[in-house]
Amino acid sequence: MRNDGHPDLEQPVEPEHDSSEFAPGSDSVPTPVDPSYDERLATFERDIEDLKAEWEPFLADHVPEAPQTRSVRELEEFDFRSERASDRQDFDLVLEGEGDWERVALPDYRGPVGDWTGFYRTEFDYDTPAADRVYLRFEAVDYVATVYLNGRCVATHEGFFAPFEVDVTDHLRETGNRLLVEVENKVPIDPGGPDAPDYDGEKLFADAGLGWDDPEIGWHQHTAGAGIRGAVTLEERPSVHVADAFVRTCSDGAVEARIEVRNATDEPIDTDIDLTVYPRNFDGDPVDCGVHSTATADPGGNEYRIRLNADPLRGWSPDKPWMYALRIDLPGDGRPVDTYDVDFGVRRLEMETDGTPKGRLSLDGEPLALRGANCPEHLAKAAFDGEEDQIVEDLLIAKYANANFLRLTQRPLPEVVYEYCDRLGLLTQTDLPLSGGLRRGKFVQGVDQAAEMERLIRGHPSAAMVSFVNEPQGTEPRGLEHRRLDREEFGRFVDAATAAVRLRNPDRIVKPGSGSVYPLASWLPPVEGLPDFHTYTMWYYGGHLGPLHAGELPTVTKRGWMTGVGEYGAEGLDSLELMRSRYPDDWLPADPDDSWAPDRIAQCQTYEQHVLWYDEPDTLSGWIEASQRHQARMVRTMTDAFRRRADRVVSIAVYFLIDAWPAGWMKALVDANRTPKRGYFALKDSFKPRRVNLRTDRGSLYAGETAEIDAWLLNDRPTPLEDYEIRVSVRMNGDELERYVASTVGVDGVASERSAVLRFEIPEVTDREAVHVDAGLYDADGALVDSEREIVEAFARPDPSDAVAVKFLGDEPPTFSEAGIEVSMYDGGTFETLLVESPAAFERYREAVLEGVADGGRAIFLPTGGEGEWELDGTTVSTRPVAGFELTEPHHEEMPEFESGLPFVARNEDEPETAAFERDDFGFWYNGEADRRDLLTDTVLEGDDLVSLLYTWETDGSDAADTAKRSGSKTRLPVVARRAHGDGSLVFCELRLDGRVGNEPVLDRFLRALVTTSV
Repeated sequence: MRNDGHPDLEQPVEPEHDSSEFAPGSDSVPTPVDPSYDERLATFERDIEDLKAEWEPFLADHVPEAPQTRSVRELEEFDFRSERASDRQDFDLVLEGEGDWERVALPDYRGPVGDWTGFYRTEFDYDTPAADRVYLRFEAVDYVATVYLNGRCVATHEGFFAPFEVDVTDHLRETGNRLLVEVENKVPIDPGGPDAPDYDGEKLFADAGLGWDDPEIGWHQHTAGAGIRGAVTLEERPSVHVADAFVRTCSDGAVEARIEVRNATDEPIDTDIDLTVYPRNFDGDPVDCGVHSTATADPGGNEYRIRLNADPLRGWSPDKPWMYALRIDLPGDGRPVDTYDVDFGVRRLEMETDGTPKGRLSLDGEPLALRGANCPEHLAKAAFDGEEDQIVEDLLIAKYANANFLRLTQRPLPEVVYEYCDRLGLLTQTDLPLSGGLRRGKFVQGVDQAAEMERLIRGHPSAAMVSFVNEPQGTEPRGLEHRRLDREEFGRFVDAATAAVRLRNPDRIVKPGSGSVYPLASWLPPVEGLPDFHTYTMWYYGGHLGPLHAGELPTVTKRGWMTGVGEYGAEGLDSLELMRSRYPDDWLPADPDDSWAPDRIAQCQTYEQHVLWYDEPDTLSGWIEASQRHQARMVRTMTDAFRRRADRVVSIAVYFLIDAWPAGWMKALVDANRTPKRGYFALKDSFKPRRVNLRTDRGSLYAGETAEIDAWLLNDRPTPLEDYEIRVSVRMNGDELERYVASTVGVDGVASERSAVLRFEIPEVTDREAVHVDAGLYDADGALVDSEREIVEAFARPDPSDAVAVKFLGDEPPTFSEAGIEVSMYDGGTFETLLVESPAAFERYREAVLEGVADGGRAIFLPTGGEGEWELDGTTVSTRPVAGFELTEPHHEEMPEFESGLPFVARNEDEPETAAFERDDFGFWYNGEADRRDLLTDTVLEGDDLVSLLYTWETDGSDAADTAKRSGSKTRLPVVARRAHGDGSLVFCELRLDGRVGNEPVLDRFLRALVTTSV
């Protein structure tokens, strides 16, 4: 339970590994098969069809038809109109059907976002019911529903996902029944999106809405519309009937049915319960579990808990999701009074709370790793549209990517989705639709909805865990302390919601909050349950990528606990085919070869965020390819990093799998046409359950240096890998140079292990060449299980005889010998090239420096770390921090803060200093002092007449950035720039050099180009 004060934050340290070194080997490793993106696309549809055939038996129905004890009538069409001012003075106008109405078929969902009221109205006749009672049932109404039948208010309900029903037997008549459903939409508690009001509303709704067919608003997230989003039915039942039931697997392995019997009379009634278990998706004999005498059913609801004598039953697992149906009969005179079927799977999912670390998961006693993706909208939309085949296909797209887990992001989904997850073996996390925090006046409503959520999902073996809030955040920094629960109050809400959930299902695993917003400390108090973080390293910021790649996790908010990774992602633009077929014309270029930028796409982030990661393409196809390549790199880099930390990471969910609408939220790995992007195949590769994984911090080395590459075993299966072997072939230009082997390696079930370290000498090259390190994982029988390729780049060392002599102005000359630059102190006079340490040093020799440059020399001003300002003949060149990428201050001083800055800068290929370099050369260089990849700079230059050599772009929301977004061209911000002065030039360099010079060959070559290039 909750402790006083802040939780004991922890920065989980990577455990020590007993890593041996590779030995010289005799066996060659086959070149890893690496099909192209186009080749993988070509086989994708066929592979999904094969997967459908493979899983079709699990969708079969072998349960005999039940006796008909109920009849159901669906009300499919209604008239709709919005509320008018006059309706508030005379509500009878609405009840009588006055005004202009639009005929709609259910389900119906519509905008706009915000406060509005609409009415759904229908008239129907109803013959005298054959059963005792008639219930009016709503599958889901969004958001506040007030139900009137024949002028009488018969029900109210708040929420958008939960079914509700009301006994209307006494309100029906044979002819002319008038049903009116008043639907009120509300501003969400945490509104978002371009058309959202700028205040905290009352609706429990997070980012994931159904959307509607509108490119500017409806296609995107934050679409908090409203409507009747599920079926409306009239169901006849006996007075004593089964209202709900679910089946659980107890800690001792017994199977228990919890059955709610409703007595709709005003008298206690004795009833028995007859139970039979049928195999649902396989052939088998039914199991008669007998007739059970129960306590008298008093008026209202009665819950009976009955252990089933049905041993043994097949277990449910993601690989073999065998399902059963429990048939519940309330016996009558020769035939059942009521019959109710409920599906179940036999499995025991548990979270360890006593071990070290706490929070490990197990399925039927075997360790379990959850690997998957977020699914915010596409499954909900498929259910809304009645496209069950699409639900099946989407779930198989997840399984094809080696996923066993879906986070049903920020909302419960219609029950049909859980039914197919049950049949196809996908575990799920279901989120209460709450983001950021909770209004004080909605405390009870939040607890009620948590209870409704659990009641909806509790019978499904696929339902693994629940969460109560997405990205919990404090009130004070947002100025919401007068409206929202504070930290301590929110802790009480989580406690209450957990209690409400556990009352309905004592086995439920709770993740109280999905995602502390990394790098912020979690505002969520230290309550019961599994911690979780979100991190958008490789999209919104890059300062943590080097530490993450080296094995350092973000701060976990509960010391000694495993953690989930609830979100990580980056945008990849939709396919060209989807854009051409579904995008508005004004989003696209008239000619495919025309200059184009993605700022035309509504709510697209790529145009601004790419500046951290890759150069700016010019054409539509160029942007698609560049964005998708970065997304794939993000998926592989981050997923592998999390898998290597299996000692602390128990669940992984990339954000996200499939888009519901074109351009909806392009972090999706599969677009709305179900075309996979490159990132999808990267996820499939990274989620392969048993893998060899190669990792190095240094990807570029000089000939003669020793490369060091870690070889990891990643095992997501519960069975250990024993007596395996890793073989390595080192290749260059197709020739095999070296062979290595690490014998008798292994790893526990659901674990990772750095099994061996490969060290080899980089071969001689004439310029620069790719060196391929190919690893193969072989089992004890010598069969190849997995292979992987790591590429390092070999560079020729500068010839010492060609060293360039330069002068240095400052206190301590740098060592640039690795770059072929010999540095000596400057004591005045002329020079060809002068390195200037600081503005202060420049001021000491200001006139001499400017005179030497005017006579044809070159002065290079070394990085200042943001403290630079140079006065130059009446004009100024200065530095400033990179705007737009600083990370928000942590909420708690115990939380470490990672640096902000630029992991990548672009080169001006038209300038002689940079023309010889490649497009991606200036990104995430190795820092030898930190022994990891690091940022290039956190500083840019300002001044007149600067020619950018290396640069980033203005994207910080300033007037200049806004103008650039509208015009389609961003302002360049120099990181390294040249300025003419007389016959020479002044060069200002804000690249970080410490730990990089001599360790990053591209930087060394660039420095040499700066000192040798004359313009």
